Amino acid sequence: MKKLLAVVAAALAACMLFVFVGCGAEDVAGKTYTYDRCEVSGEGAELVEAMMDEMYDGATISFADGKMTMTMDGSSESVNYTQDGDTIKADGSTHEFGTIKVSGGSIVMEMSDGGVTAKIYFKS
Repeated sequence: MKKLLAVVAAALAACMLFVFVGCGAEDVAGKTYTYDRCEVSGEGAELVEAMMDEMYDGATISFADGKMTMTMDGSSESVNYTQDGDTIKADGSTHEFGTIKVSGGSIVMEMSDGGVTAKIYFKS
């Protein structure tokens, strides 16, 4: 009985290790993400959310060769990026990308200004 419990415990531990190791952030290199939705909180959230939905509708973010390219309304901007775990850092941008996190098959950009916080979701 002790041997059976030891085997079951070892198998369970191996499965848990596999699950936790497999939960690392997705590598964004070579992928394109498309605007999904935004969530806005703070004063005037509904109006800001509607404006952002219209502004980001059809927008994409692509990652290739160390460049992050955002395309919206027919124009594109590319900046260098690095990924450290679930965090993406964009360098040298004229557009404020805010904080960018990888979450599952999505990218979430979070920006705050004047008491309003927006989370903009892009999915692969």
